[in-house]
Amino acid sequence: VVAHTSGSLDLAIMHQTMRPHGVIYPLQTFSRAKPVNFDAIPVCTEASDTNTLLLIDKVAHFLSPDVRHINSAQRRQTHLAAVFACNFTNFMYVAAADILKKHDLEFDILRPLLNEFFTKANLMDPWAAQTGPAIRGDQNIISTHLEMLNDLNEYKQLYRLLSTLIENRKESEKQV
Repeated sequence: VVAHTSGSLDLAIMHQTMRPHGVIYPLQTFSRAKPVNFDAIPVCTEASDTNTLLLIDKVAHFLSPDVRHINSAQRRQTHLAAVFACNFTNFMYVAAADILKKHDLEFDILRPLLNEFFTKANLMDPWAAQTGPAIRGDQNIISTHLEMLNDLNEYKQLYRLLSTLIENRKESEKQV
């Protein structure tokens, strides 16, 4: 049996092997600096046939008790969502750190806020947990923040785009 661990590659890329094949995709970010608790990680599986899926599931269960069967299209969508939820969120931390550093402030001032945010994010629907000036429609604060970002134009554009997306989502929710 041949298997890959990618969230973004189809099972079909291995059809040419002419061997039983599958996917074992642990949905997690990995780094050498921090060990990962696999018990809390969903492992997504897919295989070329039923017998191979049974074998791949056995291997996956050695990693995690949370094994989920999803197809290639679902795995690609999950990977895309993970990039938004994790990678882009981390870049927002980079932006926040840059803004703070520019004004001689340390990133650690945000840690309690971030901890509370992640607690809420794990307990609530993401949209229900949304806070801030855009969801409140506070144009005075948004304008002030945009002025404060005049010398950080890329972050200003990002702030404007995200605020607009939040405002648009709020408006569309009202119409439903």
